[in-house]
Amino acid sequence: MFEYLSFLRPPPEACPLGQPVTFVPQIANDLRTEICETEHDICFTWQSDSGALHRGGFTKLTTWKPGSASYKPLSVALPTEARPGDTWRLCLAVNSNPGSRSSRENSTRDHYYSLVLDFTQPEFGRLPLAVTSLPISVLVGENRETRATRSTSSKQSKVKSKPTEHSVAKQEKIERLYSLPSNWGTLRITEQTSFDLDKWGTLRIRKYGKSRACMENRLQFVEADDHPQGLGRAGTGLVSLVLGALFAGYSRNVRNVDQEQEERAGPFVCAKILATDLFSAIELIDHNRLANSHLFDDRINTVEGSEESRRTCKIELHATELDWDNPIPGHVWDTDRMSGSQCPFDVIIMADVTYNTASFGALLDTLVGLLQGPSDSGSSPIVLLAYKCRDPAERTLWTDALARGISFVQVDTVKGVREPAVEIWLGGWERDVGSLWSGIRVDM
Repeated sequence: MFEYLSFLRPPPEACPLGQPVTFVPQIANDLRTEICETEHDICFTWQSDSGALHRGGFTKLTTWKPGSASYKPLSVALPTEARPGDTWRLCLAVNSNPGSRSSRENSTRDHYYSLVLDFTQPEFGRLPLAVTSLPISVLVGENRETRATRSTSSKQSKVKSKPTEHSVAKQEKIERLYSLPSNWGTLRITEQTSFDLDKWGTLRIRKYGKSRACMENRLQFVEADDHPQGLGRAGTGLVSLVLGALFAGYSRNVRNVDQEQEERAGPFVCAKILATDLFSAIELIDHNRLANSHLFDDRINTVEGSEESRRTCKIELHATELDWDNPIPGHVWDTDRMSGSQCPFDVIIMADVTYNTASFGALLDTLVGLLQGPSDSGSSPIVLLAYKCRDPAERTLWTDALARGISFVQVDTVKGVREPAVEIWLGGWERDVGSLWSGIRVDM
């Protein structure tokens, strides 16, 4: 299970200069239903418009302790160099070495890297994941003369006066940064906090693992005009965005290898990814897609020593509504430009879709429809399911699926802060899963 730093009371959208920023931090699971039971030192810093962290580095904010005492409002001052019209982001991270007496420079560097969450690190997920607020606008506030006058007046009247209250809306979104492997880039993911829209699981890119071998068996055929497609319940679009960035990174890796082989130009990687959720989540998924489109936009490869160039990668990522309680809409399927026929999916990725046992019937109806495809194409997709156990009753999904001819095999686990670990399951039609899993184990 993974734990996340977030805001029970978010910071404001704007703050007058001279007044503190007030908020309430929280450490909990993704649904914010299970509170962290471990003590942690929470540190904060500011991030400027340019993305640089404040030169003062991280400062201890509070010690998170289970219980109501952790929910008191906390206030921090804006950076001393803040000016009206500026925007600053509030960054929170858990101190990984609370007993360390390292220099401020090292502390700042270490915490910066803890803000950018690295999927590939073995320790990923062992500590609560850091969080960054949206930009907080700095408003015109009191100058020194005004504060001095008010202070003198307060002393004369012997009555303590509070700073003028400004009615400013609270933020409804937060951000997290994720580092992709091999310096492929950084994902900036926006999450909604004003309602229970979770992250639908965290996709971890492992250096080794059976789930990775499963995907690589599919990736080795991604050449020429192949159009692999992935479908998952998206939430923020994190899984789909990581998948798109990995396809783009794969094309760069293959291109770099092929540059040493003059006779081979390398494959053209083409992938179409469809991220799905209920209508209320589509706007957020589209926002994250646009914010990270630079990671999987068309790649152009120029042949060294010539003016020849060619496209090496085409990643299409779209978001669309998919309601399990309704029939699968026709626009979900991709259409072949030559024949006009609709194409089935190659891979279906489901992350944290088992949160409600009452919806299992509708979920399996949808899964059966996706496996059958728009027509009898002769091929069926594989399914990768990331499962987080919240209730033993959820285990009925596997028996219910088998009754419909769908089989699942557990192929991996991903550990987080505490048990239970996230389980990775390989699935599909029962007739296909056994042979597919046997082939993967032989190739490993």
